[in-house]
Amino acid sequence: MCLAFAAAAVGAVSADLKPWSSRQSGPAKNGLALAAYTESPRVDLGQPIQLTIEIRNVSSHDVYIMGGDAGINYSFGVVDTSSGKMLPQLEVPRGGGGIYGLNMRVGPRQAWFLTFRLDDYVPIEKPGTYLVTVSMRDVRRSEDQSYVGLTSNAMTLHVTQ
Repeated sequence: MCLAFAAAAVGAVSADLKPWSSRQSGPAKNGLALAAYTESPRVDLGQPIQLTIEIRNVSSHDVYIMGGDAGINYSFGVVDTSSGKMLPQLEVPRGGGGIYGLNMRVGPRQAWFLTFRLDDYVPIEKPGTYLVTVSMRDVRRSEDQSYVGLTSNAMTLHVTQ
């Protein structure tokens, strides 16, 4: 199975391939699942928010992931739990870098780990509790050219003064 997607590069800190973590993920589709988490559920206001995303192979066979143009694939949903309102996401520029032309083989129970600064995409300007999800659009099966999307687990983030 070969799946193609475009990887965002703005704020990307690292990318790595290794066995997946024990953390919760969102629902699986086409042999992949998406997990999102921070090292700590608490962060100080104004500090960088390092968000790890795991693109997991939950199938029993190798999956091929292809990278594309930067900035067209991820969206970050951040909801202020006190108001129920979604914080606005900054516009992510297209092009200008990213992971292009990469054909990554991900074995069963392996994941491609990407680390981003969430605050590069969604500024959090006040202390509070936030619910964070990541969506990955335009996952394309090369066999039939169909597109699917993945959504991560919902993660609680406490931002303190």
